[in-house]
Amino acid sequence: MATIDDERSSTTQIEKLTEKNYRSWATTVRVILRKKLFDVVEGKVKAPAQLKDDASADNHVTYDTGLFFH
Repeated sequence: MATIDDERSSTTQIEKLTEKNYRSWATTVRVILRKKLFDVVEGKVKAPAQLKDDASADNHVTYDTGLFFH
């Protein structure tokens, strides 16, 4: 099973999009999205419930982390 650090490094190592590298950039982004989002789309993983407007900063960090690193 991948750790949060493994997942974070895969998303931070995406090369910057330029006029010359669209194909490789798009392929990399698709692979990352497939790994992270298809479980949500297919209903295998449920997205966390929405935060209330008065949620603390810590709650927002926890919520955001749950969205991206399930």
